[in-house]
Amino acid sequence: MTARRILLLAFLAYPGAATAQNIAEVQVAPPSVTIKVGERSGLLATAFDRVGNVIPTVRVIWSSNNVAVARVDNNGTVTGVGGGVAIIEARAGARKGQAAVQVLGPAAPTPVASAGGATQPTGGQPQPPAPSGADPFAGQVIGTGPGAVLRIEPPTVYLLPSENTRVSPRALREDGSPAAPVTVTWKSLRPDIASVDQNGVIVALAPGQGTVQVTSSSGLTATAPVVVQPSEIAIQEAVPLVMSPGDVDTLRVVVPGQGGRLVSPLALQWSAADPGVARVSLTGVVTAVAPGRTTLSVAGLLQTKTVDIVVHRTVEQLAVSPTYKLDVPLPIQGTAKFQAQALAADRTPVPDAPFRWTVADTALASFDPGSGTLTGKRAGRTTLVVKGPGPGLVVTWQIRVIAAGLKLSAARVGLPLNRRYPLRASFADEALVVIGPATGVTWASDNPPVAAVAEDGTVSTASYGHARITATAPGGRRAVAEVFVQGEIVLASSRTGRFQLYSAERANLAQLRKVMDDTAVATEPAFSPDGSRIAFTSTRDGQAEIYVMDADGTSPARLTSRWCSTLSAPATARSSCSRLPVRTRCSSPRSPQTTHNPRSRPTARPSLSCRTAKGTITSGSCRRTARASVPSLGGRRARTPRRASYGTDRSPIWWSKRRAAAPSRRSSKPTSPPGS
Repeated sequence: MTARRILLLAFLAYPGAATAQNIAEVQVAPPSVTIKVGERSGLLATAFDRVGNVIPTVRVIWSSNNVAVARVDNNGTVTGVGGGVAIIEARAGARKGQAAVQVLGPAAPTPVASAGGATQPTGGQPQPPAPSGADPFAGQVIGTGPGAVLRIEPPTVYLLPSENTRVSPRALREDGSPAAPVTVTWKSLRPDIASVDQNGVIVALAPGQGTVQVTSSSGLTATAPVVVQPSEIAIQEAVPLVMSPGDVDTLRVVVPGQGGRLVSPLALQWSAADPGVARVSLTGVVTAVAPGRTTLSVAGLLQTKTVDIVVHRTVEQLAVSPTYKLDVPLPIQGTAKFQAQALAADRTPVPDAPFRWTVADTALASFDPGSGTLTGKRAGRTTLVVKGPGPGLVVTWQIRVIAAGLKLSAARVGLPLNRRYPLRASFADEALVVIGPATGVTWASDNPPVAAVAEDGTVSTASYGHARITATAPGGRRAVAEVFVQGEIVLASSRTGRFQLYSAERANLAQLRKVMDDTAVATEPAFSPDGSRIAFTSTRDGQAEIYVMDADGTSPARLTSRWCSTLSAPATARSSCSRLPVRTRCSSPRSPQTTHNPRSRPTARPSLSCRTAKGTITSGSCRRTARASVPSLGGRRARTPRRASYGTDRSPIWWSKRRAAAPSRRSSKPTSPPGS
């Protein structure tokens, strides 16, 4: 007999011997079982080749290392014998798989045998004997009375290749209540896709859709589709998993492609790379041991996944902002920032410590843990709570959500040409106290050719005039800022025959622009600190009085009654006042503080000077001088020659320029106004 014939006869006589050579792995599911003495449970052994395909025809040999605790038959059915732990082994060729069986307690009650060997559960009808090795009432709900319909729970089964699960029959009465348990038999209508044993354990063999059928002894039947679909598994918890020493957490594996269903932990095996940092049980229960980092691995269903574990130092206290001792006002649609920092015993930060933030009433406010932002929704009172990783690490803020108003950083402002000025919007409470920056604000200008506004509230001036900037917050709350665009310097000039008010730019003092047309004499102009108003004296009512108007020359209003100053009013105004000696001061390079009598002609004509933003302007004559008011925040007066030649027509002027603050008397030049 040739060698080829001998090999062929051996293959025909022992087909399993050739098949066993292709087995790469044997898995036993579930990997651990807990039963009572006298109870039975089914184990399933599945063989796979090197590419992960199921080998359905392989012969499996079962054995127990401790038959005094648990026995196993050739079908993989384990029976509890005595208390203890036994290792059940399934061998296929040279490969094997194992499952741990723990047997506890006394034997469970079994169905009472009736005459003829039939079994009869409480309240039910006589049932025929169950097939050998099967639990006839496994997973059934205890009820009473005969069943009218049979169901399978769950009604649809989703599995990964090589995965198994157990389904249960449900006998129901006509009113839908549980009926008495019945003995059933199981059958797979597509055994090439999924198999089922008499305990209702379904094993996925190949991708596709199969069907299992259950039949009761009374002839009731039910079917359930079995969908076997390859898909990736994933760990449900957020990674990395951050824990404190001593914490215990459970990791769960899901199948996102199958509706996020949970995978039975009995089909998985967990392991830890560094048990000194974190330990993990067979069912995915993680215990943090000491500070550090490690990796956990889960294997099963021909897949392996890992998860990073971070165990931080023990947190002793929390540092929070803002303070929790006072109520926190929160505008509707407004936001407030909250921060929490974990500190160790040595008061050093613990950056890996996690926090849990909760809002008592989410209808009033919502919180974003990522940015630490609390947003108001509706008026009322609620609380914001942060919990740290440890007992007693809890901080609670009292939140008062209010219908706050909108407040701008400036209600009025005067600006020169071609300037940018930032307006800021804030929420304010009932007392107009600023709560915090306003969010979601939209900006608009009613006169963009004069002053336009950007999305962030920055105002840009383009031409002389007046514009109104409106800020609108969510919910319709509004705030308005008046913007006046005028020249950098305001002055009085008699170029038209009588003194009137003009404005000019520093870069072009010869180019004057009339601010207003006074019916009489207008002199001594002065900007308000914010540049939005101009104060001046006028004789429109018969004698010199003080008036104030908007910087664009509109809305003049009289402030004084029967006010007169011989030191500052022009000759036409002084005639109605008491004639007092007029003494003026001129600034001269040779005599900086020379006193002159205006009625006498000085023997020498000192060179007079006035300080401006452009430098020192000098006049060659000092026939008569008077004091002019230079506007500043401090109201400081400067000495200005009455007949200083600023314009090309050499007309006498009083002048005033914008300044944001009063300069020191030692300062060589004034400060810049707002927006300049």
